[in-house]
Amino acid sequence: MRNIKKEINMKCTYNYQKIAAAMLSEVGNTLSTSKIVELVRKKFPEVKRSVILPGDYCNNHENKDPFSSRHYIFKKRGMDNMKF
Repeated sequence: MRNIKKEINMKCTYNYQKIAAAMLSEVGNTLSTSKIVELVRKKFPEVKRSVILPGDYCNNHENKDPFSSRHYIFKKRGMDNMKF
């Protein structure tokens, strides 16, 4: 039987992939930005805090960075809350 979580973790080369992999246990939950950063850093300590920007990965929020509309992981639920 395939272990999807293990496969995802092994293939994480980009930050958005690492953020998504760190959130697998939080499906359906609403988290603060600081909690998301904490979870990602716990699983992938090599990822710098400064590049974990959950707002760049929301399907209902865009900013000036053209990358922000490419990979959707979260749905913005308020000023500092994201749903995975």
